[in-house]
Amino acid sequence: MAEHHHSFMFFLLRLLSVIQLVAAAQELKEPSTKEGGSHFDLLTKVCEKKEFENVTNFVVNFNEANNILIRENFFAPKAGQTSTGKEPYKIYLMAACYEDLSEDQCNSCYIQARYHLPTCFPRAGGLVHLGGCFLRAANYNFFHEFLSPMDVTICGPTLKDDKSRKESIKRMVYDTVKNFKKANGEAYTEDEYTWPLFWGSPLYVQANCWKTLDKFSCASCLDKSASTIVSCLPATEAWDLRAGCMIHYSDYPFFREGKSSRSSVRNTTITYIEIVLGATMVCAFAICIGIFAGKFVYDRKNRQQATMIAGADGDQSLFKRSLKFKYSTIEKATHYFSEANKLGQGGFGEVFKGTLADGREIAVKRLYVSPTNRSEEIFNEMNVISHCHHKNLVRFLGCSITTLDSILVYEFVPNKSLNLFLFDNEKKTELDWKKRFGIIKGTADGLAYLHEDCQIVIVHRDIKASNILLDLRFRPKIADFGLARFCADDTGNPKGIVIAGTFGYMSPEYLTHGQLTEKVDVYSYGVIVLEIVTGIQSNHFTADESLETLVTWTWKHYKTNKVSDIIDESIEIVEDHEEVKRVVQVGLLCTQEAAALRPTMKEVIQMLRQTDQPLPEPSKPPFFDETFGSAKNANFLYGSSHGHSHHHENVPDFCKSHHSSTKQRH
Repeated sequence: MAEHHHSFMFFLLRLLSVIQLVAAAQELKEPSTKEGGSHFDLLTKVCEKKEFENVTNFVVNFNEANNILIRENFFAPKAGQTSTGKEPYKIYLMAACYEDLSEDQCNSCYIQARYHLPTCFPRAGGLVHLGGCFLRAANYNFFHEFLSPMDVTICGPTLKDDKSRKESIKRMVYDTVKNFKKANGEAYTEDEYTWPLFWGSPLYVQANCWKTLDKFSCASCLDKSASTIVSCLPATEAWDLRAGCMIHYSDYPFFREGKSSRSSVRNTTITYIEIVLGATMVCAFAICIGIFAGKFVYDRKNRQQATMIAGADGDQSLFKRSLKFKYSTIEKATHYFSEANKLGQGGFGEVFKGTLADGREIAVKRLYVSPTNRSEEIFNEMNVISHCHHKNLVRFLGCSITTLDSILVYEFVPNKSLNLFLFDNEKKTELDWKKRFGIIKGTADGLAYLHEDCQIVIVHRDIKASNILLDLRFRPKIADFGLARFCADDTGNPKGIVIAGTFGYMSPEYLTHGQLTEKVDVYSYGVIVLEIVTGIQSNHFTADESLETLVTWTWKHYKTNKVSDIIDESIEIVEDHEEVKRVVQVGLLCTQEAAALRPTMKEVIQMLRQTDQPLPEPSKPPFFDETFGSAKNANFLYGSSHGHSHHHENVPDFCKSHHSSTKQRH
């Protein structure tokens, strides 16, 4: 009992010392730091008006320019700019962090900005402002601009219509700009204005110019910014974000301690801090008695719970130990992500070939998703993927999640992807009908496993020929399963939702209404089946204005009993035309307009293997006008930017209302 009394007295002494520190801090009025979130919040994203028809080269240059900034370690000076590539796809890139950020915070903020900006493509670049940094890309030299059409003023929603406060903010803004010009560097000001009663309320102002501007341009930019931002009053917070400078004011301390300078216009007041602290100490003493009484019960219960979950935590830590690669190991394996090792890039990230120290060849996918504040979520998702084992899925080997990159490691599949054979006039001759039929059946097996045999339902969302890899014996392996979950809308738009997919392969209900079920993959699979039979790429099907699609074209030949006319000419010998016709019929069943009529992947497997069983007649495909026998409005489904993965904002949130399975769906 004496031991408990001693512990209690020690606890009270510690509490009193903490209260004294709080009192001292209150007297000093040092600004606190709003850690993490405010630095990385997206303030605004503005995209260039110009649009590229073929944005691939520009995206490649964008990635290379970012790699240059990283190699030059711009996080230390907190500013950097570079250019790379040839016209018309040459890119100019600038990044900067505010001086109050640490080097690690600058790194994390840049990662977030680098994730947001590519959502502007196929526009020719854009400008992203976060709470602690900015990133801008364009196909012209903007490094010395200080005003542009993309300038933005953001007025906070909270209002405090107090005349004294408004005058204080105005003085602080103009004083901060004046101090910046004198110091020739970033300026921070902390002040407080007087309430009618007895104490002051803090105010904070920050101003900054980008380092590429000369003194005259910087001064002109800040003068314009200052005169604009005060128009936001009586808002309690506002930003004025320009091509060459920025000003931010707020009533919370958004910059680090030690960065502020007291304003010369401070109002002095008599405060009653001692009275408040005295009352606080009495209340705290009473509260502590209750806390002490319940402490032992809580600790005992906590120890029991810790024992119960130790096994689960052990499993997760085992996963992290067994599947976590060192970033340095991946760098060495890929020769530091050299272009010579690059295999390609898609909707989720860049892919590199690597060789580990033990000689194993691997495929390394560097995701576009930012790992900042999401490492635990990514590890949990990778834990799910790591439990998916099937001969027709690319084997997941591990990952490396750092503040710089999210990297996934897979087995290397030597023949690369199906599209490199199927849509190449020379290589497609290697795909006889036996191999093609094997690819069709193997892909169906892999999808059926994802939909029905995993511990959770995984909807791929982006099934297409480039995501079906082939081993040396041309056996298919599905890639990128489980990754669409990471394309969640991270643009700062709370109403937005992202659809991961590629035009020409997306089902109509998913594209137009955001309805996500396994039938989304079934539709995409049906399109691939028709591609394998015809050798024609779905989203490159026609260049005229007939709006014909691969699906509607195949449908017309099927209905007129002319399937033999659409078989790929590179298939020299087709021994069983009835088998081909049956496969086409399965493809059309999978691409029916009504999702409810499409078979499940398990049913597709039965249709392909049990050839003695009759098949139902497929109904009409999407956007097929039976009156005229042609497609209608198919350009909405297939889009104008063929062959690229797309993310669409502002469609209904399918994640909340369209689950058709009791299993969790990814």
